[in-house]
Amino acid sequence: MVIICAMEGPDAYALAGGLGTRVRELARALAGEGVETHLFFVGDPGAPGEESPAPRLTLHRWSQWLSRYYPLGVYHGEEDKIRDIEGSLPEYLVDGPLGAAVAAGRPFVVLMEEWQLGRTMIRLRHILGARGMHRAGLLVMNFNNPMGFHRVPWLELNWAARLTTVSRFMKHTMWQWGVNPFVLPNGIAASDFDPPDPALVPRVRAMREERMLLLKVARFDPDKRWLQAIEGMAQLKAQGEAPRLVLRGGMERHGQDVESAAQWAGLSIEHVTELPEHPVGDILWFDTRISPRILRVLYAESDLVLCQSGLEPFGLVGLEAMAQGAAVLVGTTGEDYAVARINSLVQESDEPAELAYHAREARSNRVLSRRLRAQARRTARRYAWSRIIHDEMGDLYRFFWEVK
Repeated sequence: MVIICAMEGPDAYALAGGLGTRVRELARALAGEGVETHLFFVGDPGAPGEESPAPRLTLHRWSQWLSRYYPLGVYHGEEDKIRDIEGSLPEYLVDGPLGAAVAAGRPFVVLMEEWQLGRTMIRLRHILGARGMHRAGLLVMNFNNPMGFHRVPWLELNWAARLTTVSRFMKHTMWQWGVNPFVLPNGIAASDFDPPDPALVPRVRAMREERMLLLKVARFDPDKRWLQAIEGMAQLKAQGEAPRLVLRGGMERHGQDVESAAQWAGLSIEHVTELPEHPVGDILWFDTRISPRILRVLYAESDLVLCQSGLEPFGLVGLEAMAQGAAVLVGTTGEDYAVARINSLVQESDEPAELAYHAREARSNRVLSRRLRAQARRTARRYAWSRIIHDEMGDLYRFFWEVK
């Protein structure tokens, strides 16, 4: 039995970023492999408290009574929710699913995610120890990014659980806090490999034949190098190219900076909610979420997908795009999977001119483009959750079990 606990989860209310995607797809993949899986998260206050959307998978929406007072999403009222989880979840787990597993002689794994649940994990370890249950299972604490590290009681958490993280960059970052985690990469969902909708391919392909087609999907965060992308677009246009950028950001305030920069650079913006048949803007700005159906086609058909973050603990979007055979431009922090000019292009500097250079080459160098796209698919398949579970996760958790 595997129990996964995180702030984020599969509900729209709880899906704020990469963490929600990670735990949703990991839980689905584990259940699909025949493992009894429970996912605890701060869910939609109007949804059922407990739900089984698939065989062997149970969703547990925690702190719903609080979420009713904080309707704006999982991190609205974050501090109150953290305290509520710490105060209520450990006893529920020990009295409920963990106690049942121990009584039946079945081993268990509890995986908790990110700094918000650090003290919850410590409290769970204390309760298990007091009841003599701590050797019956495995406790793992995973970190996907360095946010909140100053609030983690590292010494006690290192005693309470095995620590893991998602890239060598994150491992080196955590060294600075006096711990040495094991690296266990993120995976991508089986659905990321679904073929593009053939009805949409001609439309997007026509857009690419008309103009250089770039794509960027990320939160509006300065770390995602949005302004670099806009300035690179402006340089391409000044050099006589005809670039078009399809973008989707978030609700963050930095989006206003991005829009202002585009206007200042003389780039026309066309706000859309669907993929237009006859686009006119230099920038197609999606004001709503891009559906997976459209996103898969854009990944596959764009000249270059911009994932060139300045600070990226893992780089999930890059891999999701590569699953569609995309040519991607990534950064140089957590993207362990990237091999420059073999399966991806790599942005080494903060210079918009470098981004413009990579975009021109991805469009004009057919040999390079074919190599990038072929190797991208092969790389992505190595990071499918089903393979991660069987290989990296299985091997590492077996090691943890033998030495605990």
